[in-house]
Amino acid sequence: MGMIIDEKYRINLYLDTNILVDYSEKKFPRLTESINYLAQSEFVNLRSSHFVLFEYSEVRKANLFREKLRPMHKWRALLSNFCHKKREENKAYIKQRRWKVKGKDYFSFDTEIACMVNNEVAHIKDDLNIDFDEHVLHPGLVSPTIKLCLNTKLSKEDCLVIISSVLPRENEPLSHCVLLSRDSDMFRSFQERLRYIIQLFQSENLSLPDLIKSSAVNNRINLYKNTNEDINECWCEAIKYFILKNNRADFIGRTYKFGNTGNSASCVYFELDNKNDQLKPMSSLFFISKDLSWAKIVKVNFSFWNYDGEVILPHSNPSFPKYSFKPSELSPDDLALLRKEGSLVFYAYD
Repeated sequence: MGMIIDEKYRINLYLDTNILVDYSEKKFPRLTESINYLAQSEFVNLRSSHFVLFEYSEVRKANLFREKLRPMHKWRALLSNFCHKKREENKAYIKQRRWKVKGKDYFSFDTEIACMVNNEVAHIKDDLNIDFDEHVLHPGLVSPTIKLCLNTKLSKEDCLVIISSVLPRENEPLSHCVLLSRDSDMFRSFQERLRYIIQLFQSENLSLPDLIKSSAVNNRINLYKNTNEDINECWCEAIKYFILKNNRADFIGRTYKFGNTGNSASCVYFELDNKNDQLKPMSSLFFISKDLSWAKIVKVNFSFWNYDGEVILPHSNPSFPKYSFKPSELSPDDLALLRKEGSLVFYAYD
């Protein structure tokens, strides 16, 4: 079944610096598995920015320099947690040490490290299909970033990440964005001043990004710990949540399984999400499978049935909010997919 995914059903998922750094270092299998799954999903646009690219280059530069110094046992304890320090602590440490330890400074390794970082960035662009040039540094970021910084405990870096995630270019805001980060301080400061932040974003005509903690995806899976839970299924549920959130006005309901023989085995069945809603006239229906493995637009050139009779739209029956139709132009394989339980059903219009 062909995947025809309109942008309105694709989730903009912005990756913070710490996520891309951890992805490149491959130390956390669940995180790596997650990002690879998201990169392959037809329902996700992975995004990042020039600012994240700048931060990424600095952090990886520091981490790779630390790795070069590991054999120096006298300094190992001092440097062991270098990459896990807070951003401000890292910067202070870098400036204090002047990139030189035990007679070895950065210029002993700069060519090699630069090559490694450039190769990592190339892999991120190719493997994750992230174009850092989609989110550029522009004048429109300055005012809201300063306001956010001065009226919260968020760092200037966190403020720029948050604002730039939803404003990739001047006067071209995204209608929605999800920000994935490991930064617990950012989440804490964000929630502490959430009411003000909501007001700020409204005044700037920006959509407030949804924040996902990498330690609690769907409030249940920590990407930095190994578990037996199905991480792909977890992300599938998260993606569907945001698809529904962004398209609530067009959401009809979900398919259910019914009829194994005769005429009923040739019909597709769905139930309204809200039993009090009307089923409205539409030119097409858009189906998204329960596991996000397929999607299908179906042209409406058939009648709808409710309970025991054909109906004229708009139609409402709160006591039995279930409907069916018999498509005439679907292949047997497509019909079998549409008859599966749990697919999301949306209004679609030409």
